[in-house]
Parts: sequence; structure tokens; C-alpha cells
Amino acid sequence: MANSLQDQCWALAGIAQACRCVQTVASGKALDEDASIALYKALLDQDPESVTALMSAGDFSLGLRCTTAMLHRPDEQQIQTLRYTLAVLDATSRLRKSEAATTRLANGIAALQSSDTTIPGFSSYDMPWDDLADIYVDTLGSLNRRVQINGNPNILQRRDIASKIRGLLLMGVRFAWLWHQLGGRRWHLLINRRRMWQTTQLIAQPGNPSD
Repeated sequence: MANSLQDQCWALAGIAQACRCVQTVASGKALDEDASIALYKALLDQDPESVTALMSAGDFSLGLRCTTAMLHRPDEQQIQTLRYTLAVLDATSRLRKSEAATTRLANGIAALQSSDTTIPGFSSYDMPWDDLADIYVDTLGSLNRRVQINGNPNILQRRDIASKIRGLLLMGVRFAWLWHQLGGRRWHLLINRRRMWQTTQLIAQPGNPSD
């Protein structure tokens, strides 16, 4: 895959989309169907022919909007999205250093790849959230530091909510891994912030794969 700035922005948008979905679930609101399905499809596609092909398989407009906002005058909600994005990048960096955890991650995702996301009416209710959560716990959960989620404690303590949050974070890791493969580094968010903001605005325009 080409290590272009545009591809890096697509990967960042994938992380941001997963993190925004986490925020939504943690607050007790309904999950964005199109956004979550796109993330799940991308998780299952571990060997796409290109970044464009990966992102054209679903709707990543939410992630593009979040990325544009968090790179340029973010409000409180977008600052939280950015914090989660950085946390996912850090967690993925630690994950890459553990060969055993990386192997468990690959095996776990491979076990999910029999899912048919093309069937009519496929929705987030059809996703194996408990299985996704188990993979998260077995990989990211085995690391020293975990991603801390803010929200209503009564909501976060529910098993179904916890499973969705862990599953969405796992989907975010898929894009954080891609980000690193494309040459993306955390410090780029500071040094290349304006260029990334401009590029994300460009790819979010009509005619790109997210539309």
C-alpha cells in the first residue's frame, strides 16, 4: 500500500469513527448503524487490495467529519474523540510489541471471517459483540494499560454495553494498525496537523468512497 498522506487520513478517519461510536454507546445513545457496519466490514477485511477499496466498502463519513473537526478547532466532544484516538494508537503500539497477543488477535479475527455482512438486512444486532469483546480482552486487555472510557457508570456496567465498547475499540485498533503500516506516527498529528486537516476535507467531498 502506498504511504500517502491521503491514505493516512483515511486510516485516521477509521479510528475516529470507532472512537465516536464508543462515545455514543457509552452515553446510552443508539449506535450509528452505517458507521458500525463499515467498521466491522473493515475489521474482517485483513488483506484489502488498497486503502480506497477498504474504505469504499462502507460509510466512513462520520469518521471523516470527526477527523476534520478534531484537527481544527475541536469542541469538547471532538477533544474526547481525539483523546480516545490517541489512546487507541498507544494501545495498538503496545500490542504490536507482543507477538503472542498479535497472534491471538489474528486468530480471533480469522474466526469471525465467516460472517456474511452482505445478507439483506444485516445490522449491528447481527454482529458477534460478545466474541469481539472476548478478542479484545484476550489481546488489548492483556496489556498493562487499557483505554479508559468516560460515561455513565450505570450504563458502562451493562454487559451488552461493555461488549459493544470493547468490540468498537477492537475495530479502532484495526485502523490504528493500518495507520502505522502507512507510516503514520502519533507526532504527525502535531507536525502535520494542518496538512492532514486539509487532506481530510478534500477526501470528504462528494465523489470519494465515503459517499
